[in-house]
Amino acid sequence: MVDPTMVAIGFGILNTLVLAVGGVWKLTRVENAIKDDIANHQKYTDGEFAKVRREVGETVAAIRQKVHDVELWSRDNFILREAFHETVQQLTVAIKAMDEKIESRLIRMETKIERASEG
Repeated sequence: MVDPTMVAIGFGILNTLVLAVGGVWKLTRVENAIKDDIANHQKYTDGEFAKVRREVGETVAAIRQKVHDVELWSRDNFILREAFHETVQQLTVAIKAMDEKIESRLIRMETKIERASEG
């Protein structure tokens, strides 16, 4: 006859082996699921980093173009300091000459008016 204690020990060992095999199998599935999640997240983050890198590159290119446009606009619309001072000096001389002409004409007009009022 079979000893019930030996049967219980045998079933306990068998149960332990089944649990160990089942546990290893379950852990393998969990490990594979974790590896798949990591791979998916890696693909996602790589895509996001590529998108951000592209956007930053476009932003830098746009800033570079804007700086170039401002430089060209400044070149076309502003003058050098020396040229500005020379132009202001020429205008000052022209205004003084015009002032002298107006002054001499006013003096002539006054003398004519005085002669006409005396006569």
